[in-house]
Amino acid sequence: MAKKLDSKLITQHLETLASQVVDTSLNPDGTVSAFTRSEKLAEVIWQRALGWPEELANGETKYHKPETWAIAHILERLEGRVKIVEGTDETGKKDRIRDRMRELTRSTINDITDSVSGSDSEGTVSEYPPDMDGPDNGTEGS
Repeated sequence: MAKKLDSKLITQHLETLASQVVDTSLNPDGTVSAFTRSEKLAEVIWQRALGWPEELANGETKYHKPETWAIAHILERLEGRVKIVEGTDETGKKDRIRDRMRELTRSTINDITDSVSGSDSEGTVSEYPPDMDGPDNGTEGS
């Protein structure tokens, strides 16, 4: 019970902080727009999802790539959280989404290659690229 009460107290303070105005801007029509912390946070998440340029101290511009966590967060908020359906492979191990996507991509590329070349043996994509040693890509146990 105390744990639930503590989280409610924190949530109350976070909601108060999120609603505070932290920035204003003058619109072209002369009106002033106020921005809350939550609006600024949403803007940062969008920026991370789209990628952004950063001006460095030496005058150069560094371009950051879009970040997948931000894209996933926005999609979850807009579309709703996707229920992950896990299957099992022939060894009984759980399939990972990335493994299923890799297999789907590989079979699609092979189908395209076969239709272009007109054969079933040449130009197929191996199960794992040469720099990978297997399905875990060296991450097993980490």
